[in-house]
Amino acid sequence: MLASRRSISRPLAENNRPFRTASPSLDCFDGLRQAFQSLIPDRPYCADKLSDGLKIRERRLALEHRHIQLNGPASFRWMSHDLDRDDAYFAHHDANLPEPNFIAINPENGHGHCAVLLVSPVARHSAARIEPLRFYGAVERGIARRLAADRYYSGLITKNPLHPHWRVEWRRDEPFTLPELADWLFREDMQPDPTIETTLGAGRNVTVFDKLRQIAYREVLTFKRAGPIEAWLARCLHVAIALNQQFPRAMRLSEVRSIAKSVAKWTWRHFSERSFSERQSQRGKRGNAKRWAGHIAERQIKPWEGRGISRRTYYSRKKAGTLAGCTIAISDNSPSWGLRPVPHLVRRDGFGLVFNGAPIDRRWAAPMRGIAAAVAAGKVPFGVFPCSPSARAAA
Repeated sequence: MLASRRSISRPLAENNRPFRTASPSLDCFDGLRQAFQSLIPDRPYCADKLSDGLKIRERRLALEHRHIQLNGPASFRWMSHDLDRDDAYFAHHDANLPEPNFIAINPENGHGHCAVLLVSPVARHSAARIEPLRFYGAVERGIARRLAADRYYSGLITKNPLHPHWRVEWRRDEPFTLPELADWLFREDMQPDPTIETTLGAGRNVTVFDKLRQIAYREVLTFKRAGPIEAWLARCLHVAIALNQQFPRAMRLSEVRSIAKSVAKWTWRHFSERSFSERQSQRGKRGNAKRWAGHIAERQIKPWEGRGISRRTYYSRKKAGTLAGCTIAISDNSPSWGLRPVPHLVRRDGFGLVFNGAPIDRRWAAPMRGIAAAVAAGKVPFGVFPCSPSARAAA
């Protein structure tokens, strides 16, 4: 007979397998368990009682504590969640999610921490690409919502799966990819939090990193001209702390300091007056290439040769609007008219201007300003007809 899901002492899985503990004799997933030590930082945070505060210790000593840090300051290798419920053991099955790599249960209340190992760590230093970081935040947010996990959990400290105090089950040896995890989620699960004031979980790291680097890109050259890097480090930390204070539950100061230090050092090292000019030049060239894609310049097709006139005469007539078949519009940047944009207000051919069906002499340009403005405002009727020698003679 299966044990109740409310059972805390020693629950059974639905296939009637007993809950495996951290003991090597009961753990059939020895591969990941043995490799765990190499998958955490060299000097992680650790603690036996969180109320006593966190300590930084060498990995060997840190593994003797009940709680330990899984991710280093430069990347996310693990994705952990806090299940503050007495049926945490069954949470993934109930939420129709893949089993985590391990789950550590508190034997006193049934609450637990679960963690997923990633194939490729997601970088979160200043040189990192923002798209993978946003994807990680979206997947972490989606899983937390489906599990009904504690969204205020920062993920900094997790129950140590190698400590005998917890009841641990190693459920999967192979790491996950982010797309593999995302396949189990719906689009609405991964929707970002509506405002920065409601952002929780890994989304806080993404928000601080993204907004801080944008500010740093704009300001770093000013600080490099002014003095040493210390002032720049202080500026980045000040901005990061201000961003962090907007969250409903702020990240630890150590996390914020790590992000600020990473962004400050990278931008100071890679940004200079010369690199800035080169980067702006490259962006301008890419923008022009996209803007003028498929455009053929007149100097290449030389239309004046087909008309039997000189290049100078061609451009002079074009500027005056006397080229046959040339249709123009009055615009703000027209040196002759200086009027607001009115599409197809004036039509030109080789013989003159036409407004409301009547030929217009260029000497009437000044009075036409008021007329064109009235037409653009819809205050007077408007018509355009081609101008021909007969029409001009009739007028």
